[in-house]
Amino acid sequence: MKIKSIVLVSAMLVSVASYGQTVLFGGFDDGSGVSTQHVSVAGFVGSTMSGQAADTGNGATNGLWGTTNLLPAANTSTNISIRKTINPILQVTIQNNYFLALTNLDLSLGQIHVQNLRDNWKACRTGTVTYVSGNLDDTNGTVVGTFYIESASGVWEGDEVVLSSGLTDTLLAPGESATFELSYTGNTGAHFMYVDNLGISGTVVAGQPPTSILIGGFDHNEDPVIQDASVAGSVAVSMTGRNKNRDYTGDTSGLWGSLFVEPFSSTTNDALNQAFGDLGDFTLTIENNFAVTNLYLENLHWNSFRDHWKAEKDFILSASGDIASSGVVSNSLGADGSWNQFDIDLSSVLTTTKLAPGESVTFTVAWTNYEGNVAFLVDNFGVSGTIGVDGPAEPAVITSFVYNSDGTVTLVWDSQVGASYALRHNGDLESEVSFWAVETNGVPSGGVETMYQSSEIFSNPAEFFAIETE
Repeated sequence: MKIKSIVLVSAMLVSVASYGQTVLFGGFDDGSGVSTQHVSVAGFVGSTMSGQAADTGNGATNGLWGTTNLLPAANTSTNISIRKTINPILQVTIQNNYFLALTNLDLSLGQIHVQNLRDNWKACRTGTVTYVSGNLDDTNGTVVGTFYIESASGVWEGDEVVLSSGLTDTLLAPGESATFELSYTGNTGAHFMYVDNLGISGTVVAGQPPTSILIGGFDHNEDPVIQDASVAGSVAVSMTGRNKNRDYTGDTSGLWGSLFVEPFSSTTNDALNQAFGDLGDFTLTIENNFAVTNLYLENLHWNSFRDHWKAEKDFILSASGDIASSGVVSNSLGADGSWNQFDIDLSSVLTTTKLAPGESVTFTVAWTNYEGNVAFLVDNFGVSGTIGVDGPAEPAVITSFVYNSDGTVTLVWDSQVGASYALRHNGDLESEVSFWAVETNGVPSGGVETMYQSSEIFSNPAEFFAIETE
């Protein structure tokens, strides 16, 4: 009886299959200027080149990017190089197009790869990689590294430059880009240098946590909402409770509670309201009108002033709308005679702080326990948070595998509640998981653990399996 060789592979969706693995962000292996890249970053990483020529003679045919075997392999049959000239100068630009998608993924730039051939011993000897421009912290024009072409004339040689060897910053956040130049010098005669299989590799990594922004706030008894530019026009914010007929000087700190963020609250205008006795409830409603972007609500902010010990002493915060409430928060309004800052964590009143597109939520603050007709003012009332698109599902991890006597297989994997999975298989590891055959898809999650028995019978001596989160 033959013992089947089974390898268990856990995989995420192909669009994020490169997470943490070195992949080809962009490569060029002929004079057309058309980029090739790993399937996992296609559509998320932009790559362009300048300086190439359409008809430049024979190219490298070993399929390598520099000295590295990266997928997809460079062309092994088309004998066209990127450039053939005495002193080639080529520029490559990499752009991070994740744009806050997939939990704000950054591109960690790894290496420049290239193949070189000198048609004569007098041709160029030295290649130099320079950071030309972009969003990296390093100075434009920084020389990243050089390499010396050692091969004899007429022989293709792979060379590579590690970008971190000459740069202090190699991370591209969503929306950022970097342009690099590859130039050749050291020739002692008018002889050609051939360049081919030029590419940039790196890894996709978790980006920095998004910065808190002002989703919406009010700091005057009549003026419209104040918002960060990134949400203006896509997030509707309104409030009730302001008194347009009472003009009293508001808080002058420029803060939203204690939050120091642009756009700042005014330091010169009137408060939202002033009461001499029972101040009515304040409400703040937020409606997410983005198409795909979520709001992640963080804090409700305000500044308030109790003019006398008899003024309102406490507040009660509650929530309603498309996000279920988890209860209320009540607390003291602080000492009288000075402006007090409040930053209330909204996770204390919401079951989730994610406000999906099309959803809205209303926060209500009741001001309580006043004892007399004395002044109480509120100003700089707003909500902060972050924005982003849903991140990739957690990868399914296979925990058990059984090859059944009837030739079927039974797999158990760690799963996410509410997720859906597909089972892929292949007889080898030569191709990308995305090209493997699908045994089934639409397998519903069983909760934190899912079990599935295949309907297909497997008879190959070796078979590889992958669980893919749909």
